[in-house]
Amino acid sequence: MHSITKSQFRLALILGTIACTIFILRVNADIESSVDLNTETFMDDSEIQVDSKNGSRVKRQYGCPANCYSSCQTTYQCKVYSPTTQCVRGCCCPTTVDLDTACDGGVAVAACINKLCGQGYFCSAKNYCCRCSAGKEAGPCLFNATEKYCPAGYACNTNNYCCPLGSGSALTACSANGVCPSGYTCGAGNLCYPVSSGK
Repeated sequence: MHSITKSQFRLALILGTIACTIFILRVNADIESSVDLNTETFMDDSEIQVDSKNGSRVKRQYGCPANCYSSCQTTYQCKVYSPTTQCVRGCCCPTTVDLDTACDGGVAVAACINKLCGQGYFCSAKNYCCRCSAGKEAGPCLFNATEKYCPAGYACNTNNYCCPLGSGSALTACSANGVCPSGYTCGAGNLCYPVSSGK
């Protein structure tokens, strides 16, 4: 069996450490140069929203901007894993939504939390808190002494906003023979109104 002396072992340890250090420095230099190249050619701040406010670390795939992951060729591939993402230059990134138009062109106040919204708002199918559960509201209802009024095709909802007929939060039209769903009665404007319990 071949044995080595302490001085030979120390020399081998020092040479190994130097070789590892050189290797790591070369790899880091290669990564930094390729990241700079990717940053210049790939990232476009106008297309991708990067969250830098909280300074938290976000898991990201090599070559993808912050908050983005994996690779894709179509938005469909991203939506399979997360419905609120889109394919941007080969990476699945969060979709940015303008709250001013999130309610079918109307203003949303926030995203729904567990399908719930604050008082006076309904959770839309797109998961935003809107004045109407579907469609763009046409403004507040107009009142006289006995009735509420809205433009044609709209009805006053339970929060006194004009919503498209049949949107769920708006009153629906009575059937041809004046019949409404259970718990509703046909009233002014041939619309179904909730039956008050008289409490």
